[in-house]
Amino acid sequence: MRITGILEMRKHLHPESSRIEWSGELQQYNMIDECIHEKKAGRQLGRVMRLVGIGRACSTKPVKVSTDVKRLILDKMLKIWATSTSANKLDLTRFHGEWAQRWVKRYYHHEAPPPFEFTAGTSDEEQASASPSARAQRALWISRIQDLGFVASVFIWHLVTDICLEADSTRVAEKLTNSSWELSNYVMYLVVKCKAMVSKYERDSLSYSREQVMWPVILDRPVDRSEFVENLLSARHHDVLGDAIDVSSELLKMEEAAARWDLISTVWVEMICYMAHNCGVAFHAKQLCAGGELVTHVKMLLMILRFPV
Repeated sequence: MRITGILEMRKHLHPESSRIEWSGELQQYNMIDECIHEKKAGRQLGRVMRLVGIGRACSTKPVKVSTDVKRLILDKMLKIWATSTSANKLDLTRFHGEWAQRWVKRYYHHEAPPPFEFTAGTSDEEQASASPSARAQRALWISRIQDLGFVASVFIWHLVTDICLEADSTRVAEKLTNSSWELSNYVMYLVVKCKAMVSKYERDSLSYSREQVMWPVILDRPVDRSEFVENLLSARHHDVLGDAIDVSSELLKMEEAAARWDLISTVWVEMICYMAHNCGVAFHAKQLCAGGELVTHVKMLLMILRFPV
């Protein structure tokens, strides 16, 4: 009777309805959607709002976490875990695109090693005769995924995903395509809106990169996503935006659409695992108090699979 009374008291003190539970949604932030939305609202107004610290809701709507996204994340994690010969191979303290590089070696294991390595001086003839694995390796090399900062890599691969999405009309790998795009938007949401793992310098750099994306857009009439990307590709760029365009160009030369999107999805799964591992206890606690985020669930999976912590 006493135990029953305590349970009843607990129920009144902490009613089940007062607990905030995870919505099961992936918040989304898409750079191109945001630029188009800002253009429609008036670019100067959007810029002033950012300068004075007035935030706006993301123009890209949240999506339910699909079974495909869950399966993709778990499948990639299990493959990395199963094929790692040492704890160092599971290290997530530094992001350097290790999973993507391992994917290329595993996916194209039947190919003979390329007779040359891509460098800035690789001839047009050598590039034209490149094997699929060499093209994938070149895309990773152009993106500087091994030594570029994490936030800059997120920005590059976010644009790469959008450009490839617009250019790839075959939809051969629709599940991978959709899952990659949703993860891309989710990681961008964590970086841009939650400021996860973003330093003051990187925040300024991200704002500059965003202005680069906005600049090529024709400002005197509305544009849709396809036209936006077309304008983006037709302008000359340097820095990370130019890299994103070059990476996309190389990936689109891969004959297998499924392979292209498998590689892109591998990059995003490693990124979300890297964030889950490195965001810190305070970040995860804050997210749990608000109902939770997918990134915290990924953190738990890393612990269950005994990735080094």
